[in-house]
Amino acid sequence: MKTQTLKIVTIYLLSLCTGILFGWNSLAGKVADINSEIENAAGYNLHYTKTIFQDTLEYNVLNYIVDLTLEPKEKKIKSRVDITVARYKPGAEVTLNLSANMKIEFISVDGKQVEIIRAGDNVRISHKNVKPDTITIRSEYSGEPGKNKNFFFGKINGNQVIYTLNEPENVRNWLLCRDTPSDKAGIKIKIANDPEFTSVSIGTLDSSYIDRSSGKKVFSWSSRYPIATYLISFYSAPYTSLFDSYRGEDGDQLELSIYGFKWHQEKFRIILADHKEFLSIMEKYFGKYPFSGEKYGVAAFLWHAGAMEYQTISGFGTGFIDNYPQNVNIFVHELAHQWFGNSVTPKTWKDIWLNEGFATFAEWLYLEESGRRTEKDILSPRLALEKNPHLLSGKVYGSEDLFTLAVYIKGAWVLRMLRHELGDEKFFAMITEYYKIHRYGIASTSDLQEVATKFAGKDLKQFFEQWIYEGEGIIELKPGEMKSVKKGDVYEVLLPVSQVQEEEREYNFKLDIGFSNPEDTQIHSFRIDKRNNLIKLNLPFKPERFTIDPNHQTLLKVVE
Repeated sequence: MKTQTLKIVTIYLLSLCTGILFGWNSLAGKVADINSEIENAAGYNLHYTKTIFQDTLEYNVLNYIVDLTLEPKEKKIKSRVDITVARYKPGAEVTLNLSANMKIEFISVDGKQVEIIRAGDNVRISHKNVKPDTITIRSEYSGEPGKNKNFFFGKINGNQVIYTLNEPENVRNWLLCRDTPSDKAGIKIKIANDPEFTSVSIGTLDSSYIDRSSGKKVFSWSSRYPIATYLISFYSAPYTSLFDSYRGEDGDQLELSIYGFKWHQEKFRIILADHKEFLSIMEKYFGKYPFSGEKYGVAAFLWHAGAMEYQTISGFGTGFIDNYPQNVNIFVHELAHQWFGNSVTPKTWKDIWLNEGFATFAEWLYLEESGRRTEKDILSPRLALEKNPHLLSGKVYGSEDLFTLAVYIKGAWVLRMLRHELGDEKFFAMITEYYKIHRYGIASTSDLQEVATKFAGKDLKQFFEQWIYEGEGIIELKPGEMKSVKKGDVYEVLLPVSQVQEEEREYNFKLDIGFSNPEDTQIHSFRIDKRNNLIKLNLPFKPERFTIDPNHQTLLKVVE
């Protein structure tokens, strides 16, 4: 990569002001040189149903066929959706989701129109014929999806941009579906819009043509890989684009694409070129890109404070493209989601850290690799900034707010500490196996714990309880005075270390301490399992100073 060093401090501090959503998001950098006018794209309505009826698994969706027509002037949509449902329980009532803002013209089951009951966003469908193993539900509906502020008809510099923000449970604002991450299905989607628009979506472009009856330009996309509903997406705008390809170690080629606006064009080549490096790093640690034979793309949308990892085509606020490579880590983050989030999808929203923690950890891997190539320590300054206990409070699992710093940063620290516990060889073998077992499916925190325990060769219950399920802060350590006494050829060293965090929990963790004088340095690991600990060791030299966690392996803060 041509530009290796990130403006980490600036990105971090500005990110704290703007918040973190769907990527390590920030507004760092200058405003675009052009006079940027953005309309109807500022809102974002987080919708999350804590008690999700769909998880009963009495039935599941096998496939969606979506025929979507956009009406930019009226800010409306018309849609026809065919849904193939497998019925596990004979006679089970099928309940799907669709915003009450959408008017349903009709719903049929296997070609026969049926009555429905609507209650809020729920659409209950009863069907007397219980013999088929599968049924096909067809629906036609229309309306104004933008009322819920998760479907946008926006503008930038006179260019209209239409897109969605679905996570966690907002795809129902425009798509009749079973809106839960645990039910993945196949997808085919057609997007019809005015002829000047390019409509980009999931997987592979099967065709594009002008519909003679409507005058609309239709883009037809499909994927052969299962997808969670929150990742079903599209972008439609008068885009300009550029294409390239990435050749993996196995020789397979992957199409790379970027869709933006004319003032972005000078950034296109470097963004695509850099993604080749990003992909090589991700494949080194996680395995082959999950959606081979399809693509990976970048698309500009108007959420300036964020990015979203839609399957095979991530969306980025136009400012991130304007200022590239200043926010390069965000592009790494969203790419990593193709493995963790898109291929391996969280079983429930309580497990969202498996998406965001892994993607943030992938950013750190990128910085680590960049440091090796430039012989500079790029990672340590970033890690040192991200040890603030006031920013990382709260549980990682089952957080009331799905997208807290604890979910992103503390989640990544859990993986870094697990790596320290297991060692690199076992840790990355564990990640590889976890991914291999659950790719194209769903996974829970307990699934990761099971694989990690296997590779650790010991019980990790306490580790997961204190960092994932129960612990609500970080460790705060207060070292005492170091003493050393020469005994024969060695120096006996004593160092008191106390846990002083407000949280009552006594953390049990592996701690590295560096001991040094002007001529010698050694780093040793210790097990800390009490509030007050006395470190004892022998050194071949007299230490003059010590450093707690010199390589930032543990989520802790040293207090005086």
